Amino acid sequence: MKRFYVLLFIAIAAAALIGVAVAEHSGYVLIAYQNFRYESSLWATLALLVVALLVIALLRLLISL
Repeated sequence: MKRFYVLLFIAIAAAALIGVAVAEHSGYVLIAYQNFRYESSLWATLALLVVALLVIALLRLLISL
């Protein structure tokens, strides 16, 4: 049980640090190619990238079944 509380504390601390980073440094991403233009914050782009990677991993898993 003690291990659970330590892991919970680490997760909460990491979430707080990420929250502070998001609030203080929003960042800016601009991807332009020919007529295509994508503008967003850094954190939204990173979240989109993580979701895309998870979808690809899930599709690979489903195809291998």
